[in-house]
Amino acid sequence: MINQNLIQWIQNQISQGYTPEQVYTYLTQQGYQANDVQETINYVMQSSQQQPITQEQETTPQEQNKPYKKPINFKLIAIITVIFIVVIGLIFAALQIIESSNISKEEEEKEDRINHVDPDRLKKLKDIDDGKTTNEPKDNSMNKTS
Repeated sequence: MINQNLIQWIQNQISQGYTPEQVYTYLTQQGYQANDVQETINYVMQSSQQQPITQEQETTPQEQNKPYKKPINFKLIAIITVIFIVVIGLIFAALQIIESSNISKEEEEKEDRINHVDPDRLKKLKDIDDGKTTNEPKDNSMNKTS
């Protein structure tokens, strides 16, 4: 017999995403007669043009306690993966740019040190190459004749 008191409750539960089998299992566990629950659910399902349940479709308490698993959104996972790869690539490129600018700064400093030579020292080096000066101190006493 259709239970008028349960019609609205069953419609509400089904609209919230519960399956007719889950509603049936819950109500029978709460002490409602299985035939009354099945007829009421079938009435609600027919009025909303959904498939009524049969005795074979009843769920066990173990099935009812299984959590509902949402389907995996592969499109979202693909988008996140692409974004992750792009970010990693940008970080790598930035590190390469920073490293190359550090190397060029070091090369510039090295070149400046090579190009910047003390003029007095450069003159001494040229004089040594030309043989004009020696490393020995000049001793005027040896050049004097007695």
